[in-house]
Amino acid sequence: MNLAASMLERLEARGAVPFLEGDGGEHDGAGLAGRARGVAEALLRVGVEPGARVALCLPKGPALVTCHVGVLAAGAVATPLNPAYPDRALSSLIRRAEPALGIADAGFCARARVLTPDVPWWCAGEPIPDGCSALPDAQGSVAAVPRHADDPALLVFTSGTTGSPKGVPLSHGNLRSNLAALQRVWDWSGRDRLLHVLPVFHLHGLGVALYGSLLAGSAVVLHQRFEPERVLAEAGRAQISLLMAVPTLLHRLLEASERRPDPRLAGLRAVISGSAPLAPALFERFRERFGLEPVERYGMTETLMNASNPVHGLRKPGSVGPAVPGVEIRLREPVEGSGEVEVRGPNVFRGYWNDAEATAAAFDGEWFRTGDLGCFDDDGFLRLVGRVVEIIVTGGYNVSPLAVERALEECPGVAELAVAAVADTDLGERVAAFVVPKAGVAYDDLEGRLRARAEEELPRYAWPREYRFCESLPRNALGKLERARLRDRQVLRD
Repeated sequence: MNLAASMLERLEARGAVPFLEGDGGEHDGAGLAGRARGVAEALLRVGVEPGARVALCLPKGPALVTCHVGVLAAGAVATPLNPAYPDRALSSLIRRAEPALGIADAGFCARARVLTPDVPWWCAGEPIPDGCSALPDAQGSVAAVPRHADDPALLVFTSGTTGSPKGVPLSHGNLRSNLAALQRVWDWSGRDRLLHVLPVFHLHGLGVALYGSLLAGSAVVLHQRFEPERVLAEAGRAQISLLMAVPTLLHRLLEASERRPDPRLAGLRAVISGSAPLAPALFERFRERFGLEPVERYGMTETLMNASNPVHGLRKPGSVGPAVPGVEIRLREPVEGSGEVEVRGPNVFRGYWNDAEATAAAFDGEWFRTGDLGCFDDDGFLRLVGRVVEIIVTGGYNVSPLAVERALEECPGVAELAVAAVADTDLGERVAAFVVPKAGVAYDDLEGRLRARAEEELPRYAWPREYRFCESLPRNALGKLERARLRDRQVLRD
């Protein structure tokens, strides 16, 4: 049941009708399908075996589609890489994935050849760096290699809740079952045109928005980056029907709409919001301004989508809705109605990549422990009320305080350092570092060193937005850091 077989079928059914538009030009379904088959043929010809990983780091455009579909069609495992990661982190992830081959644009290929000299790289675009080969760009006719439902299709690395990136293998069955369920919940079909403004190296923008469009047969209008003024200007003209976003983007659309005489998002039938909590106040403001109620949903890399408000029917602000079809949700050891959210179903992955210890800790029998705290209302709608482990969700990205602390705490001049979330009207939460400096250290000099260390060790979205200097960190009687009290700490300078 190779997922790519269905993707190729949907593309070929479009014939000369465009599947991709917007940034990167217009590309019809039949042409993309032929080039995807060509990529698969080339991979098989050089000996890439079923189950082998193929690292991918490509911008939005036709090569992104043809390479992902082609890798799956060859029976290999697509492994997206985040170019925002610093070199050391990228090198570590690539070594752990052990890819047979990599495909990237020219800029990343040059970087990857230095980081991974033992991995052959195909370059999509020009100039082709020394030591790399041009991406084969020919029409092919090879059929998708048969795969079992449990065979991995996508290997995504996530920050998880421990701060150490973990590999999440998602199978053909995980993706097919969940994306089919979302087609039902969101009434997603070939009639739709999705405006794609999300990054394509994580599950939201790649596994849901792009893979989902390929399986639903809906057209995709690509924007390389989110520009709210452009979205407001083009949504009606491009006949967009679907937009997937994070709450930060909805907030920025509202801000941009105040500068326009016509605030409508003409033609949109649904705005899907996820990756971070959607505040009820933001829900109400969006509805009042645009006449659209955002559809809040809840998912994770390890489980894809677990719950969603309906597109047709009652949507509840502050709730992520009922479980999607085929997914079961329960609360572990609930106290006064709230407990840790656990999930099971065909959407749930089998375990972390080469990490038996993390896998054992993540499962309660056949139920996956999400680490989120939630409660149900009388209609079976789930409301998330907190997290078991302290993760900062900033602009839709998960940031582990522990990971940031480990990167910065050895910086010269630091006596102690802790990281916590601070409320932010745009990002939802922003990363803040609370620093106890060593005696005699100048605050400005230390902040400069910390910012330089963050840029070297962490992806941009994990950089602390502010540094607060204080005399001590709040700890309990046992000496354990009380992270929730950091925000109230009296600071020497912020």
